[in-house]
Amino acid sequence: MKTQLQAITDHNEQVAPEFMLLTEGMSVSNHTIIACTRQSERVIGETYASWVVLAETETKSFHKWVTWVVMATEKGFQAQWGHYFAEESWEEAVGRYKNRGGRY
Repeated sequence: MKTQLQAITDHNEQVAPEFMLLTEGMSVSNHTIIACTRQSERVIGETYASWVVLAETETKSFHKWVTWVVMATEKGFQAQWGHYFAEESWEEAVGRYKNRGGRY
């Protein structure tokens, strides 16, 4: 049986980048997605699909956690805007994620 991550990865390999799906465990801009909540659907000619995400950095950085809005564009997943949090600010990061409509 496939995991959700594997099923979505398989789906993403078969579609154009702007129709890809995002899920926990994927990497966007050197950050691993911990949680994500779909905010909008792709409407051809009007808007891209978007998610609010809570992610952990994969690199040595000044921040440990981020909350972003991520969009699936023709170039793949793009982090659009967000907030960055130090390692000790986990609760604040989760709170910001939930305030943006994220479910965790």
